[in-house]
Amino acid sequence: MKGIDPIPNKTKNALMKPAAKAIGEAFGTILNSLAHWSTDGLARYNISHEADLKDFKAKYERRLADVPEPEIDDSKLLLVAKAIEDGQYRMDEDYMREAFARLITHASDRRTNNDYKPLYSSILSNLSSQEAKLLIGLSAETYSLLPLERIKSQEHGGSAYSYISGYAVLQSDGIIYFDANTTLTLELLQNAGLVSIKPQFELTSPFYQSLYNMFEWSTQYADFKNTHPISSGHEYRVERGDVELTELGKSFTRFINN
Repeated sequence: MKGIDPIPNKTKNALMKPAAKAIGEAFGTILNSLAHWSTDGLARYNISHEADLKDFKAKYERRLADVPEPEIDDSKLLLVAKAIEDGQYRMDEDYMREAFARLITHASDRRTNNDYKPLYSSILSNLSSQEAKLLIGLSAETYSLLPLERIKSQEHGGSAYSYISGYAVLQSDGIIYFDANTTLTLELLQNAGLVSIKPQFELTSPFYQSLYNMFEWSTQYADFKNTHPISSGHEYRVERGDVELTELGKSFTRFINN
């Protein structure tokens, strides 16, 4: 928004102070400025509740307290300010406040911030909590990939088929993402360049085969078949594939993980 400097002079002056104090004071000044803009009714900077602001600041301060003073890097202060501004609309969700607190802490820590890019706060601000959870779950998996499946109706004894479901994502901890939002979530993450969907790339190791089987034996699959009848002469089949983090996705999730 023209005419508004999101980084006040107090923040810029804080750059002259010791690192931890500078970042802490700058953080507080920025949040106070956002709260002021909110009470002035500037929609772009609207933050629902002052309590969310305080909780966000507290989450960040708790994490920053675990960073040794010599490792606190105030050279990224302007990037921290950008991250706070980018995250202002997401502070009404506890999960996203926590994710932004992790992001900003990693940006403030010289041990982790060499690869920090301004793009990351923009990416996070555009994710829903479901998208962020799926990304973080994916990053925790071996090789940063997971099996996925789609259900199709196939002509019995023939090759003609049609898809009758979206994607099911199968986590190694037994969690199955299989609802109306799963496919949209995956496609949005792929459009953002964070994941790559390979719908026909079946993972062949016994471990991943067991995850495919887990879904095919699940009540979710059985319930789907019960509520989605198919034409006579057709049978239910599944298509096995995978979804994996891209290099951008791997780099980004390092900054929002614990």
